[in-house]
Amino acid sequence: EQVYDYMGSGEHFGVDITYVTQETQLGTAHALSQVKDMAEDEFLVLPGDNLIEAHTIADFIQIRPEAVLVKRVSDPVRYGVVNIDGGEVKDIVEKPNEPVSNVVNTGIYAFTRDIFTFTESVLDIPDTLNNMIAEGYTIQALETEGTWLDVVYPWDIISLNDAVLRNIEVSLGGTIESGASIKGKVMVGEGTVVRSGSCIYGPVVVGSGCDIGPNVCIMPATSIGDNVVISPFTEIKNSVIGNDVTIGAGCI
Repeated sequence: EQVYDYMGSGEHFGVDITYVTQETQLGTAHALSQVKDMAEDEFLVLPGDNLIEAHTIADFIQIRPEAVLVKRVSDPVRYGVVNIDGGEVKDIVEKPNEPVSNVVNTGIYAFTRDIFTFTESVLDIPDTLNNMIAEGYTIQALETEGTWLDVVYPWDIISLNDAVLRNIEVSLGGTIESGASIKGKVMVGEGTVVRSGSCIYGPVVVGSGCDIGPNVCIMPATSIGDNVVISPFTEIKNSVIGNDVTIGAGCI
């Protein structure tokens, strides 16, 4: 629902979006099989909870399917570890206790319609790829050195938020009262009031219709949603706060 509320028909973004619902959550391969009748001969699969740079996708689409985008990470036990030989995937092992490498599956794929022959017998895409390899298919691996962040656990949202905020531009809507201080890259939405004695040190995003302060300090890497009230003498840093939240006085 959140994706639909934000993206809508896609008209605002210059694209036409069709939505398909996976009524029962039975894994990524099952989700992919829901679009079998719509997929073209070649297509991309991208997770909705990844942060990836546009130039990385531009590089990836130059490789012919079937292919998977991989990334070297410091904590491979959280992901599917990819065994590669000569640029080809030999197998993918999900969350191994003893990883054979630090190269992991990003969940970003280039496929042909051949993939649908294998999605009905398994629940997840890595298992599908392993079955395709066993049947003689070649799965290419392209390693990216660009930014790739994935939300595996709730606290990963903090890292994702920090990366996104690095690219914001200054935009001060609403009312900034006399005696309030705004420094660095800060976005403040329409109808928001930043009251006297408050300070905001970017990168920070504050949504619309918020009431901040007085005497509130908001530190870097903080995202605040719409219609949020932050009461006096409160300090917030490195946080993600949703819509319609009230934070009481004197909180840290």
